[in-house]
Amino acid sequence: MSTSLVLVGLSGEEKPTLEDLTDEKQHINIGTLTAKFKLQPIANSCETTCITNILHELSDRFKHPDLHFSEAAINEACGYKAPRGYNTRKLIPGLRDILRPLGWTPSQESRVGHTKLRRVLINKDLSYPLVSLSEEYMREVLDHRTGNFDDHVVVLFRASGQWTVVYDPYGFGSPKTKEKFRTYGAGIIPIRTTDFIRYWTHTTLATKWMFWITKWSPPKRPAPLESYSEVQKAENTVVAA
Repeated sequence: MSTSLVLVGLSGEEKPTLEDLTDEKQHINIGTLTAKFKLQPIANSCETTCITNILHELSDRFKHPDLHFSEAAINEACGYKAPRGYNTRKLIPGLRDILRPLGWTPSQESRVGHTKLRRVLINKDLSYPLVSLSEEYMREVLDHRTGNFDDHVVVLFRASGQWTVVYDPYGFGSPKTKEKFRTYGAGIIPIRTTDFIRYWTHTTLATKWMFWITKWSPPKRPAPLESYSEVQKAENTVVAA
């Protein structure tokens, strides 16, 4: 089947091509990559759910079963408390504690440029990145019209050309949105790139925020300096000679 085929929604508007629905790290269909991903069980658990999902993907890709943490373990590491969400101060230190013994470590950064975003996205030695999207995304894309929303975390799989494609642990949102995106699979949301940049920029907590997991090894310790007694002994030996 040609990758130039355009998928058309019920309204007849142009949708992403099959190529647009291929990830940029492994060049695999995004639906295949997310087949085992879990949706968030309750509100305000989007980030810990996304972290669990990308760790499971790393576990499968690198044949590293110890990375297959339960969501309960990730919630504990991140200081998650329902219904408030995770503890922002504990997120990185808590994940470091459980990941560094396995040779991995978490990273996060705000005000990220699009070039760095794509660098992390395509690097095969890194996890898929998480990004935070604004309340506008919840209302305009997921069609939520009631309630107040904080920033929402999703997994990024593609960010080039006309379309950016994410996995949203919230699922499809409203029945209207489910009908709109049902072609792609649960949680797979194509967003026009111009809109994605707006949602990524207009967040409440940290603009253009990105989180990812990278390989880690402990820093090498410098060779110990010779003790004074050893130096003095060597000098005495030279003098005696």
